[in-house]
Amino acid sequence: TDITPTFPNEAPWGCYFLAATTGVVLGGGCGGSQNFFRTTDGGQSWSLFQSNQPGSGLTDALLYADGSGYAVSSGLLWQTTDGGSSWSVVASTGPNYWNEEITRRGSSLLIPWAGSNCSGQGNGGGGRFSTDGGQTWRSYSTGVPMFGAFLHDAQRGWICGYARQVWYTSDAGQNW
Repeated sequence: TDITPTFPNEAPWGCYFLAATTGVVLGGGCGGSQNFFRTTDGGQSWSLFQSNQPGSGLTDALLYADGSGYAVSSGLLWQTTDGGSSWSVVASTGPNYWNEEITRRGSSLLIPWAGSNCSGQGNGGGGRFSTDGGQTWRSYSTGVPMFGAFLHDAQRGWICGYARQVWYTSDAGQNW
């Protein structure tokens, strides 16, 4: 069943659902506003929160049962404290390069990045690792776009991407 909310500009890119009825769908930002759509009735209706952070493509989110959550866009980390009804930028993750995904364990965050601009075009890529909730970041360049990430715990994680590359860190991104 198509439950897609009506996006005012660029199409949706990411989503996260806590349950069949409660979640967010998000996207936009490289050519317009960032759009966070939230549903509490399985997509029957949507509420929209918009922001305007120029050149920052919105890609992925995490929500938690206590109402907290995070989202990532090109170069920015977002946070919600009200279950995704509203969002604010809490930190820069580095240059406004495409951040495809976000993964979190405790106060550690891992984000893969791709390209050399908002939409991920170009050959650069790597991972960004934070152990303090996103206030500071270690960035590592793999030389090719990275799109997937997983954190096992606060220190060990993986990123993967083009050229069949998978990179691993066991020390919170100090070494890969």
